[in-house]
Amino acid sequence: MDLAFQKAEKGFSSPVRERNHSVLTGKGLIFWLGTALLVINLGLLYRKHASFIHGVVEKPAVLPIALKFLPQKTQTWNSRDIELSAEVRQAADCDDYVNRLYADEASGEYANLYIAYSSRPRTMVGHRPDTCYTANGWMNLGTKKTEFKTANGVGVPCLIHRFKKSFPREDEILVLNFYVLNGQIVNEESGFSGLGWRTPNIKGDPAFYVAQVQISGTMENSVLRLAHDITDSIIEILPDKNGQVGMAELNAYSESSNY
Repeated sequence: MDLAFQKAEKGFSSPVRERNHSVLTGKGLIFWLGTALLVINLGLLYRKHASFIHGVVEKPAVLPIALKFLPQKTQTWNSRDIELSAEVRQAADCDDYVNRLYADEASGEYANLYIAYSSRPRTMVGHRPDTCYTANGWMNLGTKKTEFKTANGVGVPCLIHRFKKSFPREDEILVLNFYVLNGQIVNEESGFSGLGWRTPNIKGDPAFYVAQVQISGTMENSVLRLAHDITDSIIEILPDKNGQVGMAELNAYSESSNY
């Protein structure tokens, strides 16, 4: 094909072609060579900056205090960490997380706490209980908007989802879900799904983030009780809108541990 095209060019002759040929043998040739070099250099510069931006965006931001330092014990709850599989961690695509089962031995109550932190809020869009649970075989029995109070009296808007699964055994679960967005609490992802939240976090600022909080269990009373008891600590461990962390003593400890 290329050889045929070259032969056709050689067989074609016109005054315009002859004039263009004469121009390209002089200053025009220098101009076009200079332009070609400029385009090549701009392409290399673009690839260099694109590679840099990709590297920064993919690099996880480091929280002043890692989520693992969230208190494992309260006055009535004890807990143990549950490691997520590599597949789940990859799907979550978060910078830090904690997945922890809390139990009250005296009352026999238990509930699971999951927090996923991302300094790229746009990546958290779509990670909703009504999407993730139904995709894994759960039937959505309904969702309600509500608000609970923390131990310090902070009102937290949230959504409570109910799911049911019949196979391999009959199960029902309740999932309380809310987000902490740059230190502010929101109950739906619409708070960070706009175009403004799709800008890459080039500086790796840990205070530009969204943290998803899910507390789940089989009994609504147990879920709400753990939410009441632990949410103040969640708020304190995450940066506020100014990047400050309420758990100053834990911050000093994490720095001394070189975490």
